[in-house]
Amino acid sequence: MSGSRQRELRDKALKGGTRYLPKLREQNKLTARERLDLLLDNDSFIEDGLFANVLAEELPADGVVTGLGTVEGRQVAVMANDPTVKAGSWGARTVEKIIRIQETAARIRVPLFYLVDSAGARITDQIEM
Repeated sequence: MSGSRQRELRDKALKGGTRYLPKLREQNKLTARERLDLLLDNDSFIEDGLFANVLAEELPADGVVTGLGTVEGRQVAVMANDPTVKAGSWGARTVEKIIRIQETAARIRVPLFYLVDSAGARITDQIEM
């Protein structure tokens, strides 16, 4: 994959579900990344699984942002549902990402913050879960 294509996909994933952003604003809610920005120390976030389902239409990062960062200098793990992507619902890749961050947090012995704003599981993905 070329560098420009990778940057294009990265930008797409970082934007989340732009189609539903106005509705989120009407509800006075923050995006997943905005919530993480408020929680974590500046420039401390290392994301895991940014490219999950990035090629699927309207599924950037598969609706959940996961990774490691710091809060007041202490390392933490985080997961935040993105309500702009399928109402924050859980798909097969979402579950994989959440399990991976749970296992990482347990292995390195750090707290895990769950920032949940989710409609539940995607019925269409139930067969894969």
